[in-house]
Amino acid sequence: MNIKKLYIIAALLLAGCSEAEIDNGQQQKGLMPVLFSAGNMEATITRATSTPYMSENSRFVCSMFFHAGANDENTFPFYSKENPLKDNVNWFSNSFIIKGKNGSADYADGNTFYWQNRLEHVFVAITDKNLQPEAAAPQVPSSKTLVYDLSKGSKTLMKEQPDPIRSYVKQSPVSATPEANRVNLSFEHQFAMIQVNIKSSQDGSTDKEGIIVQKVVLHDVASKGYVPYLIQSDGSLAGAYVDNNDETIAFEMFEGKTNPGYLKSFECIAFGTLGTISITWNEPTTNGKEVIEHTATVKSVDHVTLESGKKYIYNIELRRTAISEVNADIIPWAMDANSKNYQADGSISDN
Repeated sequence: MNIKKLYIIAALLLAGCSEAEIDNGQQQKGLMPVLFSAGNMEATITRATSTPYMSENSRFVCSMFFHAGANDENTFPFYSKENPLKDNVNWFSNSFIIKGKNGSADYADGNTFYWQNRLEHVFVAITDKNLQPEAAAPQVPSSKTLVYDLSKGSKTLMKEQPDPIRSYVKQSPVSATPEANRVNLSFEHQFAMIQVNIKSSQDGSTDKEGIIVQKVVLHDVASKGYVPYLIQSDGSLAGAYVDNNDETIAFEMFEGKTNPGYLKSFECIAFGTLGTISITWNEPTTNGKEVIEHTATVKSVDHVTLESGKKYIYNIELRRTAISEVNADIIPWAMDANSKNYQADGSISDN
């Protein structure tokens, strides 16, 4: 098939045709702006509460891709080797800021997306859920794939780790009014969250009142995570991944808020393959005796592949020289719509 050119020059994009036919047969006078609202996964899980949105003043960046050829159809590729995407035509990246309590996203940099035709448009939005202290707003990505450092470094809390959240929407305009064609962005976590809850033994071999859990370490998790930002030629978007050539690391988890009934709870963001979990704890001292330190490995966790947007919960019971039993739960890592600490602001690194 002789594919027509899949891009138009920047001047045509900015000026647009004077009229464009929409699916319902009406004529659109001039270019119609694309309106956005930004929500999160919780909206798809429960309808018991009102639709949650990002908090006000949260920021993200978004790119728009569309079929730019005059005779294109939805079955055509968005780009090809002969007709690659052009940054000043298809791959536009805009910064957005949430204004108002209804999640409406305003253009933060003055540029505006417009519906170009009645064919499918693809919108890819991304930000870091955890507020990064070195940047108040996300930067426009300059590469096809964003790279995130998953090593611990000097971080002391999980909220200091990179937590990219990304939204992907494919949509065609169906009406002649902007509001009827509003694009709702639903963001999802790209990495996994791990939580480990430690409790004392029910057989009496460890004492709940005196035992001290020193640390919990994840072994063989990825040192870097990769999040694609550029669509593939068919309009799809690849999932987050790890590079098997990168080194793996041992990650000492952060101590989190202790869940009721447990000695301590630990948490962190990780990705790739979880080799094993090791736990180090001290027995209580009695009658001036030396502190006895134990380190045991959770044998039931053996090279678990961590999935994007999943929360892995391990409830572990300690015994004197071993770990008795592990109850593992894998659940969706939904965005907490009711959290007062929710921040979508953050920087995006493509180092």
